[in-house]
Amino acid sequence: MNQDLKLVPLSNKIVSANKNKTALVFHESKTVRTNIARSLSDLGIINAKTTLLAGDYAEVEEFVKSHKPEIIICSNLIGEVDYSELLQLHETLYPNRLEAFFFLISSENSLSSIMINLSYFIDGNILLPITKKNIQDVMGQGFKEKYEASANVTSFHLARMHYINKDLVSAHKAFLKCIEVDARSSMPYVFLAMIEVERGKKEDALDLYQKAINNDAKNYFCLKNYINLCVDMKRMDKAYELNSYRMKHFPLDINDIHQILTIIIFNNKIDDIREIVRLFDQKMILSLNTRNCIAAGLAICTKVLFQHEFKEEAKKAALRAFELYPTKESILEKTAVILAMNHEGKYAIQLLEKFSKSNISDETFWKIQLEIYYRANQFSLILKLAQKILDSNTEDSRSHKILLESALHEKLSQSQVSQIVHDAIDKYPSKREDFEKILTRLEVGNSR
Repeated sequence: MNQDLKLVPLSNKIVSANKNKTALVFHESKTVRTNIARSLSDLGIINAKTTLLAGDYAEVEEFVKSHKPEIIICSNLIGEVDYSELLQLHETLYPNRLEAFFFLISSENSLSSIMINLSYFIDGNILLPITKKNIQDVMGQGFKEKYEASANVTSFHLARMHYINKDLVSAHKAFLKCIEVDARSSMPYVFLAMIEVERGKKEDALDLYQKAINNDAKNYFCLKNYINLCVDMKRMDKAYELNSYRMKHFPLDINDIHQILTIIIFNNKIDDIREIVRLFDQKMILSLNTRNCIAAGLAICTKVLFQHEFKEEAKKAALRAFELYPTKESILEKTAVILAMNHEGKYAIQLLEKFSKSNISDETFWKIQLEIYYRANQFSLILKLAQKILDSNTEDSRSHKILLESALHEKLSQSQVSQIVHDAIDKYPSKREDFEKILTRLEVGNSR
């Protein structure tokens, strides 16, 4: 066996501390679950019951509430639910995190695994493919950091226990003691800032976040919360400064893309928008949630790039949005409308037909097509869709409103418009007043 593959024996203290702990292993792959379970005995989890689960979030949540396992090892997505909800539940059950552990299983070198380690208080990230050494290295280190914790680490966890329990008075005192022990530490200042935010003292919180950053400029957890507060308080210059540092030193957190774009747009940094579009143009293997976040961000970028007359780059951003998420109606419609309002209605239809026609229902396709024509003032083309819309079962009163507006614009006869109005009222009786107003406009126009 190569030297770098040797398993390092765990201390007796770790093995002894784990002997009565219970563990839950949750992952969709039976092989992964089994391999982890087999390795737990090497970590001292011998006498405890280890439960293996593969199911939806509700099943996992119910098990954790009922059995209260001290150790959870789970995939970073439980169906469509982010693991962080389970972590919050586990912290509620075991607020003293020196006594409980939460490990994640994620793809090797994935962006999500990097951001997980930066954003949350987890005890380790086990990367796929699973090996015995990988499990022991990650989990062994997680156990060691708590079971053999220094006085500073212990005092921090005990202070955080008060915070998790929502005892802000005790937490405040405990974090101040952490600083007395080590004034150069960063994380106690972060939690003191978070406490001041909850107390409504946001100016004090800004000062505390800055002290935390002064002690550790690369404290990602602090940067994230500091930026959130700056945006909340409309300190957009500072938010941009902090976000620029974050983007320079850390991977882009896809979940924050809307906030990042808001900061950049507010500060009128168009070159940053262009750089983000170039970044998202790279071919990557992405989860459904990540594709959704990026596509929504690209829709925003499309609008801003058109506003600054970067027409071709705007069209590229729209193209990438359609490529990434050709089935998300809200994103498709938003992107298509932006194109149509910037004289690119034909291009919007091309993208819709190329990427989405085979992935969405005919009714959804007509609805977005209708919106494109409407924003491009192509009323005659809308009327060509009229019968399809009237015959469809789509529950969408806006389509009928657009159709009626087009009928008025193209000066259809009063009887034709009346028929459309009555059809709309039959389908959407709650909208009767809105539709009748349109008919009134036609009658008033004809009487002049």
